[in-house]
Amino acid sequence: MKTFVILIVSLVLTTSSVVSAAERGQLVSLLADYADLKERVQEIREARKAGYTSDSKMLMELFGEISEARQETFQLRAAQHTTGTMNKTDETTSNMIYAYEAMGQIVAAEIDRNLYLPDSDISLRLADKYEEIWKMVDSSIPVVSVPS
Repeated sequence: MKTFVILIVSLVLTTSSVVSAAERGQLVSLLADYADLKERVQEIREARKAGYTSDSKMLMELFGEISEARQETFQLRAAQHTTGTMNKTDETTSNMIYAYEAMGQIVAAEIDRNLYLPDSDISLRLADKYEEIWKMVDSSIPVVSVPS
């Protein structure tokens, strides 16, 4: 009987460490995706600040990619969260979700500026505010290098 209990405990511990490693791998993958999307949104902001506009079709595709990445991050957070606890992954994934929300709003403001509000500066001012929010949250997200 003792052998059986030890076997069960060993199996549970091994399984949880494999799951934990898989979750870490998924988190690293999500962080790499975040780094890529972050760079693309920064390029759009820099172009706008230099007086250039970005292609609306490309902006809509980027908006979709940001929404998809946000959903994947949300799913990881929900899958690995244990009720009543908070860990570093919870904090990181929550901050990534906030960052994706702000990034999506920045891109949406660019789309609005291109398609619907070319003579209004409201989308530019909103994008500036969303960028402030994004930068505040971004500083708490771990950096992962994306191979070129």
